[in-house]
Amino acid sequence: MKNITKEHKDVAVALDARKDCAYLYIDGDIKGAVPLDDVENLLKEKEYSLITDDKLLPRLGGISYQQKEYHLGDVLAKITYQKLQSGNCNWKDVKPLYIQPPPEV
Repeated sequence: MKNITKEHKDVAVALDARKDCAYLYIDGDIKGAVPLDDVENLLKEKEYSLITDDKLLPRLGGISYQQKEYHLGDVLAKITYQKLQSGNCNWKDVKPLYIQPPPEV
């Protein structure tokens, strides 16, 4: 996350999950799909560096990862490689998100 935000605050990530929800990572915990009203309330409880996407940026503020080239695939691959090398990786613990195709234009 430090590749995106240079602020020294706790990081929260909220990504569009459709149906007025956001996939939320906050306080080191993956919360899953959370209603946007609840996300807004959680973000008011503490000052976070928020990373979001272009769709939620107008509503939540923060920084959109879609605005610049952050090479997030490379970051994810490095994290995965380090986790695999540590021997602490258990695929049963992986919490995949349901990824759906973008809405038709």
